[in-house]
Amino acid sequence: MVRKDVDIDVFSITSIVSACASFGVLELGRQVHGLVQKIGHKLDACLGSSLIDMYAKCGNLDDAKRIFKQTNYMNVVLWTSMVYSYALHGRGREAVQLFEFSMSRGLLPNEVTFIGVLTACSHAGLVEEGCRYFRLMKEVYGIKPGVEHFTRMVDLYGRAGRFKEIKKFIDENGIHHLRAVWRSFLSSCRLHRDIEMAEWVSENLLRCQTLDARPYVLLSNIYAIKQRWEEVETVRRLMQSRGVKKHPCQSWIQIRNQVHAFIMDDRSHPQKKRDMCVSI
Repeated sequence: MVRKDVDIDVFSITSIVSACASFGVLELGRQVHGLVQKIGHKLDACLGSSLIDMYAKCGNLDDAKRIFKQTNYMNVVLWTSMVYSYALHGRGREAVQLFEFSMSRGLLPNEVTFIGVLTACSHAGLVEEGCRYFRLMKEVYGIKPGVEHFTRMVDLYGRAGRFKEIKKFIDENGIHHLRAVWRSFLSSCRLHRDIEMAEWVSENLLRCQTLDARPYVLLSNIYAIKQRWEEVETVRRLMQSRGVKKHPCQSWIQIRNQVHAFIMDDRSHPQKKRDMCVSI
């Protein structure tokens, strides 16, 4: 579009910045940001929030904060992006402070804002604050909790090792059918190495969806931590008998404007042989 002298509007730029955030390509994102300044587009709430999100997801929180200060709009999307950026980087207390300040200025939070602040509370271990915000969301702002809100609450309790509260929370809200909730619960069992609870959670999770590989992998990893290799093998055989397949995770790195993708033990990269020769 640039080479063809196509008129690039704010909507196009915002979409490109969001794509950079999704793939974590910081350098390209910076170039797009430079293009914004060159063209002279004003940083409105949508473009500003996209840039904040891009810099935060690419690991550059300082630039995200700089963009936030430059925009200086009392817009819920913009402020939500900054709250979530703090949460993403484990700066839970700063996220909570920003959230409290936005409410004191009369800004009405939406459902995404509460996902951000609940995530922040979870990562910072602010259990009581998270519970208060969950009640505030329902009782004051009239926002009906969704799957992500329930999952964040389970994660909040789980990171603190408060498994009894998780059971009570699931029963009170009638969310036994939500797979994401049980997966979060199981992750907490792994964190605290609680095998008995992990087995109980796995039974409930597998009732929801037997073809999802994640609960099997989590349970297998919990057994492996405790060096219970027979149970590890039992879980793997169960996966095979039920036709459950684990898809490998993919990583990528950007070098000289080219993105290289690979998986564990991947030897298919075209430069593999050359790199081996260099190392020898």
